[in-house]
Amino acid sequence: MTKKSLLTALFVCMVVLCAKAQNISGRVVDENDAPIPYTTVVAMQLPDSTFLGGVTTDNDGRFVLDMACDLLKITFVGYDPKFVSQPKGNLGTLKMNVVSSQLQEVTIAAKRPEITSLPDRTVVGVESTLLSSSADGIDMLRKTPGRPSFTSTTGACIRWTRSIT
Repeated sequence: MTKKSLLTALFVCMVVLCAKAQNISGRVVDENDAPIPYTTVVAMQLPDSTFLGGVTTDNDGRFVLDMACDLLKITFVGYDPKFVSQPKGNLGTLKMNVVSSQLQEVTIAAKRPEITSLPDRTVVGVESTLLSSSADGIDMLRKTPGRPSFTSTTGACIRWTRSIT
């Protein structure tokens, strides 16, 4: 290989490496110029938005991304996503806008299971059943599934007449 072709190959490699080793930096703030910490900054490649890498901003909203990309996507919960195409060098201050549409109230309702089988006992929850209107505990036990059999007037429970499944 001649000296001239070796130098040309070395020059081409240096140009390619310098092109790949670009730093993209900036600062993400809200509408009041307050920094937004921990914002996600993602580098993507076009045309299919392939993920190349990403970082989060520091406490001052600053970020440094050590790669070249076609598209930069900046996101944070409660703010509209911001896109910067062909980002290079210092992007300066990037202002995020608050989401224009807010979610409606969400109510989560849960109910305990009425009958829970444990290895050593069966628990019957009566709070949300008709059994809660029973006059006393003995009356409630008489109405539970797998009715107990009573042998005395005191209501002593001897055995269950059928199993609960």
